[in-house]
Amino acid sequence: MIGKFFLAFGLFLLYMVLLGAGGVAIVEGGGSNSVLVGFLLAGVVGMVPVMMLIGRKVMAFKADPSVVPVAASELIERLRVLKVQGSPFELVEKDDLIIIAPPLLTTELTLGMQHATVEQTFFVKIWLDEKQHHVSLKDVVTTRTERRGAGEYYFQIEGQSGFVTCSTLIMDGDGHVAKLGNGELRKALIQLFNESGWDVSFKII
Repeated sequence: MIGKFFLAFGLFLLYMVLLGAGGVAIVEGGGSNSVLVGFLLAGVVGMVPVMMLIGRKVMAFKADPSVVPVAASELIERLRVLKVQGSPFELVEKDDLIIIAPPLLTTELTLGMQHATVEQTFFVKIWLDEKQHHVSLKDVVTTRTERRGAGEYYFQIEGQSGFVTCSTLIMDGDGHVAKLGNGELRKALIQLFNESGWDVSFKII
């Protein structure tokens, strides 16, 4: 996983270097400002399909071709009973999107007249392509902060998506609390999908 991430990052840097080199070549070749701006705009717009291609081809995990792919309905049932470190996960289906998330523990702190609530968790968005037996994944991390006291109120939500790293506290069926990183959830999902005969790739953007 780490090797694939650095390869994807290296390819993105190569794209940026080539974009910069093209811009320098236009300037040194006497190109007009409008040509340079047009080239750079095309490069920025082209960044989206490049990142999508990197996610699809580089950040990919192929299933054993000898494994017969299970139906999408069976795959979803396997997701429902998935456990990592003894903890079950919440699964939500919405149209063609599936969301899987660990149980959330909220941190609350009261100090004098000030009260703060902090929630940080992650979840994974999943898209299934039943014709190709292909799964696309995207990490999402959200942080919610709320502070109250002394006549003041503060509320903020932050979010990141793509290939991001985060950890949260989970509680297993026996009430034990443990720290879970989304990397462990990614590995469990990749293993589950590949063992079910489905290929996996990541949506970086």
